[in-house]
Amino acid sequence: MAPRADAVRNRERVLAAARAAFADLGGDAPMEEVARRAEVGMGTIYRHFPDKEALLVAVLDQRSQVSLAWVDEALEHPDPWEGFALLFGRLAQEFAEDRSLVEVARLRRRTDEAESYRQLVAGTQRVIDRAQRAGVLRLGIDADDVPALLAVAWEPPWVEDEQERWSTYVEVLLDGLRRPGPGG
Repeated sequence: MAPRADAVRNRERVLAAARAAFADLGGDAPMEEVARRAEVGMGTIYRHFPDKEALLVAVLDQRSQVSLAWVDEALEHPDPWEGFALLFGRLAQEFAEDRSLVEVARLRRRTDEAESYRQLVAGTQRVIDRAQRAGVLRLGIDADDVPALLAVAWEPPWVEDEQERWSTYVEVLLDGLRRPGPGG
């Protein structure tokens, strides 16, 4: 039996409010704040998501769906390094705009429940493999390393409230990831 239309609308409202609350406040955003922003009661949230982690995973799943197209662009780019750098930069932009992604990267739990996130990780691995085969990306890096690298780029421990600096950190990370030598 299909869910009622109002239940579907409420779920979407909760997800939109959660995206906004987590983007603004990070994973520490209280569920009460999500309910307030969604203009629903706490019971409505818990009918759809048993806990905050499940809500974070659902937000991650939605964000990952958007990012999947970037994998295809990266794989279609004629230059394997530029394809990797394009994907890495776009993912970094996502991290810069949404603190919840940093939180999920830190949790690194339950992300296997987000189907599009699994697809994004697999696609990112294909982009990495292609760049490594071309000899332009350091060996020893895989898709599981990307969220941690992006979290470091966006929120380094020695800088407070300087979100604008993330692009500089991404450039430094990319320089460090590029394989030295004739291919890189």
